[in-house]
Amino acid sequence: MSIERSEVARLQPYQQELAEVVRPAGVRAVLSAPTGSGKTAAVLSLLLQIVQDEPAANCLYIAPLKMLGDQFEARAIDRQLKTVSLQKRRLRSHPSEVAAPSEMRAASVAVATSADFRDPWVRATLANVVWDIIVFDDEQFVASHADIVLEFTLTHSLRTLVITRALPPEFESSDWGVIDWSGVLYSYPGTRSKIFPRLHVVPFGRSEQEEEVFDLVRAIDDLGRGVLDEIVSQIDSAAYSSLYALQAASLHALHEAMPIRNALLHGSVGPRDDRQIERQDAGDRARLVAAVAMMERLVDLIEATESDARLEALVTALSRDLRASVDDPVVVFTSRTQTRDLLIAELESVAPSVGSISDQRFAGGDQSDALIIVDDSSVKGFELPSRRGIAFDLPSVENSLVRMSRLRSGEGAPAEYWLLLDVSRSSHSQTDSVDALIQRFRE
Repeated sequence: MSIERSEVARLQPYQQELAEVVRPAGVRAVLSAPTGSGKTAAVLSLLLQIVQDEPAANCLYIAPLKMLGDQFEARAIDRQLKTVSLQKRRLRSHPSEVAAPSEMRAASVAVATSADFRDPWVRATLANVVWDIIVFDDEQFVASHADIVLEFTLTHSLRTLVITRALPPEFESSDWGVIDWSGVLYSYPGTRSKIFPRLHVVPFGRSEQEEEVFDLVRAIDDLGRGVLDEIVSQIDSAAYSSLYALQAASLHALHEAMPIRNALLHGSVGPRDDRQIERQDAGDRARLVAAVAMMERLVDLIEATESDARLEALVTALSRDLRASVDDPVVVFTSRTQTRDLLIAELESVAPSVGSISDQRFAGGDQSDALIIVDDSSVKGFELPSRRGIAFDLPSVENSLVRMSRLRSGEGAPAEYWLLLDVSRSSHSQTDSVDALIQRFRE
């Protein structure tokens, strides 16, 4: 196996440096990397170079969830790395796959989840192999089980890479090297010097109807603690996006909450586990029933609301200030896939052409649009074909930094980033988020 030059060439210098630091045997390192900094691409390049140098190498990657492990495997296969999934159930059925290294020769990279790795039997099975490198890509697991990580890697691995944002105290007294990427989001691909983007804020206010919707969302969030915690949180987050996204989230939450409400009022039907419901006292049950009634009211209220001030503010900013064209396109960022589809439909009258970044990648770069709609799941690890972007829904500070780092900037032409800021009476948290972002520019 040989590494194509393009594999390394498409990495940024700080990503290439990871392989240079970790490749020597005996290295144990902690990578402090913010979201969206391209750590997965760098890790895959590192594993590819180790396997090229040592064709019989055994590499183990620990993912936080099976879904993320599957995604990592898919990206590894794209780079011609052979993988095997070491799930607990599979290990119990076929322990020889790991017990005898020769049985694993069909694969170079084994992928397991931290939930399985936490099991002593799984660790004992994996200990039959001396791993050339182990990558722990689960910050919460490392923070909670640093003793397990330290004990296992000292005995059963030649190299270890732990990906986290904060170094656990247990690592500070050991011989772990620290690689810090916390500042890379301020530098831009293709430039030798740091060019900071210009930040623009576009304030807007909601109508009285929308204020009523927002007030009801806050009331539902206050009432829905306990059994409905996870259900109502999806409504609260969608309230900072389009009414379309809020409607979708409200309908989904109501669909999940109704069976719980019905179980409280009428008893369960079917094989439900009601232990969590039974633990609620009378006051909590009353709050839960009231929250579901408010969710029904919210769905009706959204249906009757005629305006979407955030969407109107976006249209105004694009028409008045940005004026996108195919030669000078604008990226519209959103946190939600539902809103991405809405924006593609709603913005057709604003620009000559509108499409998503997925459409452009599928077309192999042959498609050009004046407006490019990008959701956060598509932005990581890629440079966008524009130096101008506008955030439709306000993300966290870290997500804004990731978005800005993917905009293209040239010599003397910094990237420009617009934020839609809701200044309505009940949106102080949004103002606080913008203040926090501006503070990061001053640091």
